[in-house]
Amino acid sequence: MISLKNCFTPFLTSLLLTMATLSAFADMNPFGSGGKAIISECSLEMAGNAFVTRGSGATVDYTKGLVDWSDSKTIVTAYFGIGAPQKDVDLFIVAKGSGEIGVNINGKKTVFVKLDSDVMKEYNLGRIEIGGDSSFQKGYQKIYLRGKTLGKDGKFGEVERIILRGLEGVSTVVPYADSYWGRRGPSVHLRYELPKYKSIEYIYNEITVLKDQDPEGSYYMANGFGEEGYFGFQTLENGKRIVIFSVWSPFKTDDPREIPEELKVKCVRLGKNTKIGDFGNEGSGSKTIMPYEWETGKTYGFLTRVHPNNDKTTDYTSYFFDKEKQRWHLVAKLRRPKTNTWLRSPYSFVENFSVKNGYKSRAASFSNTWVWDKKGDAFNLDDLTFTTDATGQKGIRTDFTAYLNPNKTAAILKMGGFFNENCAHGTTFERQPLNRREPMINFAALERLD
Repeated sequence: MISLKNCFTPFLTSLLLTMATLSAFADMNPFGSGGKAIISECSLEMAGNAFVTRGSGATVDYTKGLVDWSDSKTIVTAYFGIGAPQKDVDLFIVAKGSGEIGVNINGKKTVFVKLDSDVMKEYNLGRIEIGGDSSFQKGYQKIYLRGKTLGKDGKFGEVERIILRGLEGVSTVVPYADSYWGRRGPSVHLRYELPKYKSIEYIYNEITVLKDQDPEGSYYMANGFGEEGYFGFQTLENGKRIVIFSVWSPFKTDDPREIPEELKVKCVRLGKNTKIGDFGNEGSGSKTIMPYEWETGKTYGFLTRVHPNNDKTTDYTSYFFDKEKQRWHLVAKLRRPKTNTWLRSPYSFVENFSVKNGYKSRAASFSNTWVWDKKGDAFNLDDLTFTTDATGQKGIRTDFTAYLNPNKTAAILKMGGFFNENCAHGTTFERQPLNRREPMINFAALERLD
């Protein structure tokens, strides 16, 4: 095993499959010192690269771009990545309306433009440089937009995109076709290697969400089991916090109403504070939600039992453990039809499901992962593989990483926020056991919880 051997800073390596339009090139090493550098055009579509980062007097729609902009205190920030300082870059904005707006890169000089068109028009804001002093850091840069004078319609205008022409080297941006997933940011996962030739019945995992890494729209998933479902907790977009446990139906559809009765996931047991419902749009099935005001910096346990029955169904039972209060909670027991399996392909993840705040980072540590086979024998799961989704693998966004804590007992997953550290998809590493002995869990007592 290796320990994060493939972690790297993304803008010096192979993430050149970012969607910048290359107008000319003579050297395939864009940041090399010899020969001509790649000359590129960077088109920052507001739909995928910009966010309302202060105030609420504007909207960035992942199909329309920046719209409904009427508050001068609102700041919109667009993000793009480059690998070196830039000189002689021509700055353009494509917008419509009759207001006056300011454009500022990395907090330097603001350039103002008076809009004068009812249709989208390209405005030349002049020639600029990016990082002309020692403060420049390669990686993600910020372009700030702020309204100065309202137009005749009471709005500053609508902005479709910002264009940077004459960059040396390729740039990292979210292309329009990937706006939705690009706004959410790259999901990050840990995949666990199970002991071979064992019928695994239980998996236990612990999550600690790091301080200030819990914005709305966050999902920290502890126990994923094959293609059947997963279990973790979330910060909803309204700020409320829940524990969530979902199981997919074997019937493939994004509309739960299409699932035949005999292929629906059934509820066998339901915790006293748990509610159950259907979900769709990512496959379909049953989800259970237990409101719980979990806190950052505190550690919580997640236990899932996977048990096949004799009638070609499999039961999935999940329990939530508050370590500080030393209290277990039954979330639910769900029965999946046409399924005959023990635990398989366990994994964890951190993701953002909000298109509004993909500019905020999310991070959590995962530790003390154990499984028990059907005989009751326990095994520590500390051989891990880090992966990211297509948004990360394609270099559409590169703000994703994994690393071990100082004593190597926990693996931290982090994504979003346009930071510049990075870890390669497929990196493997070995975590040290948090405790040398298995967690003391009274499985029989859990069966009596309501």
